[in-house]
Parts: sequence; structure tokens; C-alpha cells
Amino acid sequence: GWFAALPPSAPLQQVRDEVPNLAAALQDAERDGADAEAAALAAAAQPILAGAISLPAPALSALQRCIERLPAPMDRALGLAGLARTLLSSGQAAQAAPLAEAALALLPLVPPATDGTPAAGLARAQLLTRVAHVRWRLRRDPAVPGWLDEALALARAAGAAALAASI
Repeated sequence: GWFAALPPSAPLQQVRDEVPNLAAALQDAERDGADAEAAALAAAAQPILAGAISLPAPALSALQRCIERLPAPMDRALGLAGLARTLLSSGQAAQAAPLAEAALALLPLVPPATDGTPAAGLARAQLLTRVAHVRWRLRRDPAVPGWLDEALALARAAGAAALAASI
């Protein structure tokens, strides 16, 4: 709720003050077996974590273990792609690359947004966007423009203006 209440451009000091709490919450979630809660918290923090704020390595490792235990392929893929983007943003490209690959490997297990629900399309758009970000930054992958075209169409269909603008 705290992350959701932040304005689009929150003061960095305000966010930095909460980093120890976020790190502790992720590590506690792992200890408590609250994998889905850890993933949800990381998803809420994703706009912040993909920018100027970094979490300590133990918190990121705890988050990765939680994500890898999620039962739904889409949840695992989104979590891994988000974590890859976070690691890349914090200068840890060597750790980001395999997570992006793992997320991409899950993509065939994720149903395409053919059921007509905007939520399914939005999740796929988020996944494609996160993987595209990492793969483009790491090696200018020629598949990225196609992924972004698909993600943009899905984001627009879901009415996700912020995601469409970022794409």
C-alpha cells in the first residue's frame, strides 16, 4: 500500500528511507514461506527498483528464491523478469542475464492473451517489456522490436497508458 500511494515521481530520499524495511520484509517473507507476498511486494516496488534505488544482495537473493517457488508460470516469469531488470539497473548485468533468460524460457508456458481479458494481456505486456529491456541493454537482441510491438498492442488494449508510454 505504501508503494501504491507514492506519487509517480516520489522523492528519492523518502524511498531510500524505506529500503531497510523493504529488505527486511522480503527476507521475512522468505523465512515465513510467504512467496506470493514477497513477489507482490516486489511488483509494487518495481517502478522504484528499476530506477535509482537498489536493495541489498541478501534481500534480492531472498526475493529470487521466493519467485522461483511460485506455482504459476506467469507469476514466476513476471517476477524473474522484474528482478532481472532491477539487477541490471543496479549494475549487476551478469546476474540479470540468466534471470531474463529464465523468464523468457517460461514465455511458452504463459498462455497468450487470447482469452480476451485485459488482465491476461497486461501481464504478458509487462513480461515482454521487462525482458525486452534487459535483452536490449545487454546485447541489442533483434527480437526486441517484435516483443515491444506485441506489448504495446496488449498494453493499449488493457488501457494501461503508463505502460504503453514507457514502451
